[in-house]
Amino acid sequence: MEQVSSKNFLALIGIGVGALVLGVVGGYFSGVEQGKQRVLAEQAAEREKAAAAAEAALVEAANPFAAENQTAVNPFAGAYQNPFEGATVNPFAQ
Repeated sequence: MEQVSSKNFLALIGIGVGALVLGVVGGYFSGVEQGKQRVLAEQAAEREKAAAAAEAALVEAANPFAAENQTAVNPFAGAYQNPFEGATVNPFAQ
């Protein structure tokens, strides 16, 4: 085997350390970019979901004939009383 001189050995170590540093820095910035893209996609999805929910709420609130809003439209919907119930006398009879 050949002996590696100390200059060549230090150069090989320097190249190895430099490549390692470049790899770590490149991986870091690549991961940051992927993370940003993922967060932006999640935020866009949340905005779309919130917009769809707000639109659905507006549609429900704008419909006065929906089953749950019947008391707001007709205050007598749940309070029907028969005016002739229990009447024993006919006021029109002679």
